[in-house]
Amino acid sequence: SSYFIFKFRAKKMWNLVSLLLVSVVGVALAGPKSVGHVNSLSGKCFESDGSGFTCDAGPETVVWDPDAPCGDGKAYIHAAPNAGSAPMTAGAGKTVHTYFSATVKNPEQFASLVGTCAPSPVAIGPMTSWQVADTRRGGRCQEAA
Repeated sequence: SSYFIFKFRAKKMWNLVSLLLVSVVGVALAGPKSVGHVNSLSGKCFESDGSGFTCDAGPETVVWDPDAPCGDGKAYIHAAPNAGSAPMTAGAGKTVHTYFSATVKNPEQFASLVGTCAPSPVAIGPMTSWQVADTRRGGRCQEAA
């Protein structure tokens, strides 16, 4: 009879371990969510749980965050042509950050700077702006997208 109790408990334990592994893998795979192309983001606000958001930018477009704690005249670069996108999390500094995208002069110079602080880009075309709020630190959108 103790064999059957052991077998029953082992089966229950394996089910519990399997459930735990699936949960951990699910959390680990939960990465930033795409909010789409920058042209559709104007005036919107997104609430982040820390995983953040990515966006699609055009071939001459750079995305930056002047609210990141990078210092005067600098911004955190989130996207540039042929360089992918770093998650927009509003993870430091103010709890709500305003992000900008625009066509800039020499956009290729920002490709190696994605994910770092750099001199703020200078727009040579129309700018788009949107916000991200870090809910882990108490940030909230007035009206979430």
